[in-house]
Amino acid sequence: MIKHAIVLTMLATPVAAQNNVTGTVEHFYYTYTEEVPETKRVCETVQVPIYKEVNRGASGADVFGGLLIGGLLGKALTGNDKGAAAGAVIGGIASAEHNKTKQVIAGYRNVRECSEKTYTMEYQRKAYDYSELTFRMDGNTYTVMFER
Repeated sequence: MIKHAIVLTMLATPVAAQNNVTGTVEHFYYTYTEEVPETKRVCETVQVPIYKEVNRGASGADVFGGLLIGGLLGKALTGNDKGAAAGAVIGGIASAEHNKTKQVIAGYRNVRECSEKTYTMEYQRKAYDYSELTFRMDGNTYTVMFER
């Protein structure tokens, strides 16, 4: 602090013409990383399945299984053979209907999908830190730090 006061006093004091004073000012900067969120629209082509219904019909085993299960359930619920016969008929029909059609992938089609995506971008920035005034006077070198 005293050195700065002396230098400032010396700077404020008029210098006689015979004194030779030379000096330079140098500015100092620091570098930092700034993270900035940026949103970009991103589009891509995706394959979407195309479905179709296939009539495959019921196999004999499917119908027989439906008849058997329906008959057993009909007998258990009603306790007689007429209930078993009705259950068998209903089970066979249900099995045949259930296995009648099936959805399968017939192919694919290309669809363009776009969305907004946010990325964090890093930027190197340079910012002013401080300055130094270095000067020589009467054979001595003085340095003063300051902010502009």
